[in-house]
Amino acid sequence: MKMLHLDWFDGSAFKGVPHRSSDAYEFAALQYAGDGEPDGDRERMIATLKAIIREELTGRQRACLEMRYLKGMKVCDIAAELGILPPTVCKHLKKARARIAKVMRLSFPRLRGGGGNVQ
Repeated sequence: MKMLHLDWFDGSAFKGVPHRSSDAYEFAALQYAGDGEPDGDRERMIATLKAIIREELTGRQRACLEMRYLKGMKVCDIAAELGILPPTVCKHLKKARARIAKVMRLSFPRLRGGGGNVQ
């Protein structure tokens, strides 16, 4: 079994994906699951990813994440819409990605790098 890493969640994974939530979640889960993984695993990853975004992120993190990756907005446009500075948007995105990666690693042991330690 190949070792998977969560470094992909920098937003580049969503380039070229239609900006519809279902397509983005499916694409993100495929990135986590990898090629040739069972559909049941992919479906569980999609459900887990949605639950993380809904339950584990703050409202501001969720808003920034959805505007950036599901709607394809630029950081400066998100900042203007939310009334915050662009570096603050970047901070919310970074924390959201880190939280998603941590919970995905806890939920799917095969995503853990190295000796199985959660980073």
